[in-house]
Amino acid sequence: SGNTPVITLVGNSPVNVELGDTYTDGGATANDAEDGDITAKIKKTGTVDTSRVGTYEISYDVTDSSGNKAPTVKRQIIVKDTKKPTISPVANTEVDEKNPITPIDIVVTDNDSQLTVSFVTTDANGNMINGLPPDLTYDPITKKITGTPKNIGVYQIAIHASDSSGNKADAKNFTLTVKDKTAPKIDPIADKTLPPNQPITPINITTDDS
Repeated sequence: SGNTPVITLVGNSPVNVELGDTYTDGGATANDAEDGDITAKIKKTGTVDTSRVGTYEISYDVTDSSGNKAPTVKRQIIVKDTKKPTISPVANTEVDEKNPITPIDIVVTDNDSQLTVSFVTTDANGNMINGLPPDLTYDPITKKITGTPKNIGVYQIAIHASDSSGNKADAKNFTLTVKDKTAPKIDPIADKTLPPNQPITPINITTDDS
């Protein structure tokens, strides 16, 4: 017979899938005027990579026992990233000027590994700069803030993050206080024994508060 089979999708097309989620295909059915239900003969081609944003297609084909081929039916699957990253809170920190800080971890979680992290710093006078306080840096590989601060002050630091789809995290803020926490040093003075009623030799007092 010259009748061609008919393929019917099970489920919708297109289908939206969140980046990183599992996609389970709904499949299709096939019926033929002579052979009846030939769903088992459907050949499905195409793959969906839910780890990458993009548009994918799965094709369904079937041929009946007489060699009649059904028109190809396709399902479109759109992998999207609609979730915004999440920034973990950072505790307020007090550090000593001119000494390396204990590295500060910046933790951002998202279904997209391609993240951009940035900072905005406001000092005690309300001056705002893009980036971290002077002499501090952020390493996107280790995801840590390190450095040796040299300017005493109180800094309000806002953490920002976005993914490759443009989803922006809610900013998180923490306070970094840079203080002089090192006490001055007084050089030792040797004990001296002097005769009474005599002027003393001047004694030098040397201190260091670098």
